[in-house]
Order: sequence, then structure tokens, then C-alpha cells
Amino acid sequence: MAHKEVAASAKELLKSKRDYMKWRKPELQLAIQWKQGPNPTEPNNEKTDAYKNALQALWKNKYRDLEVPTDDWTDEDEARLDALKAGDIECFERDVGLQRFFETEEEGIALRIPAFSKLRRKNVLLRVIQSLQEDEWNDIETDLP
Repeated sequence: MAHKEVAASAKELLKSKRDYMKWRKPELQLAIQWKQGPNPTEPNNEKTDAYKNALQALWKNKYRDLEVPTDDWTDEDEARLDALKAGDIECFERDVGLQRFFETEEEGIALRIPAFSKLRRKNVLLRVIQSLQEDEWNDIETDLP
């Protein structure tokens, strides 16, 4: 079911003013799906979806008072997309995660290079050096002993 259909059905359900404890399982699933928005951040849990009381608890504890995401693409969304395309990462956790990833990648490369033959190491290092911009090369020269 498309998100617009989900939204329309869920709005009708909420307008009915029926207590969520009296909703049927498909109604609970519909309301939760609507609150998750068009691009849910978490997958549906088959185990949770199997039991009505689990869905009621999920609705009560997490989704009942949660603001509904919109379908509309806003100017703020466009600005965030442009920032992401430019490489500006707003999320600290993601930024730290990327930093750790790059550090791990550097360590892996540094450990693999000595295992190469002398000729292979020379070829790899020459290729890297040739790809450097002049200012990058100058930075490296200042760091060399």
C-alpha cells in the first residue's frame, strides 16, 4: 500500500476516536506504518507483528505520541541533501564512524604494503605519488624525517 493510502486510512482510524486497545491487528500495523513514514528507519519485526499485544505495546510506548513525518520535500531537506553531496556530515555518530572506518582502512593498507614484493611496493608508491597535487606532496615532504 502506498504511503498516501496508508496516511489516509490511518487518519480515518484516528478520527474514529476508538481506543487503540480495541483496534484489530491490521489497524495497529497500519497506524504504526503511518507513523514510521514513507521511508521507515527500522524494519518491521515479524516476531512483533505476529502478536496483537506486542503491537499495542509498541504503539503505546513509541508511536502514539510520535509526530507524523511528511511526504513533502522541503527546502530544509534540499539543503541537507546539498550538504551531504558536498561531504558535510551533520551527524556526529556518523562522522565518528566514518573517521574510524578510514583509520581502520589506513591501518589495513599500511599492513598489506610491506607484504608486497619490492617492485610491487615501488609501483604502488609511484602511482600514489604521481596522483598527488603539489600542495599534498609538499605536506608529505615536511612530515618526512
